[in-house]
Amino acid sequence: MRFPNTEPEIRALAQNIITGLTNNPNFPSPPVSVAELQNQLNAMIQNSDAQVAAQAAAKQATDTKQASVDEMTGSVRLGRQGGSAPVAGAGPAEAAGNKAAGSWLADAGLEKACGRRRGGLVQNRAARTR
Repeated sequence: MRFPNTEPEIRALAQNIITGLTNNPNFPSPPVSVAELQNQLNAMIQNSDAQVAAQAAAKQATDTKQASVDEMTGSVRLGRQGGSAPVAGAGPAEAAGNKAAGSWLADAGLEKACGRRRGGLVQNRAARTR
């Protein structure tokens, strides 16, 4: 029998050892007590559950951050395409209905500070080399 490599296999083996050692007269004093093995198994399960919860929280935080980046990108693109300044609380779709002559970036004197790259904004190359 090979020693288990995966977490579920290790859990199962530990539980089988605990069950086999509990009240077994053939092992009156094992090298590691049943109580200690059970405490270690409980800690492993608790830490595993905490890791899963932390990964879920990190995924949620990443998704929330990406949504705010997407919203900001839409608002900035709207400024480059000649829409009016975004209204607080209104996403790009709502602000897109308020088309005005010229872009709000140009109206604010920011047009030259921004360059284009396939619809996105990048710092103007000339501004970086000055």
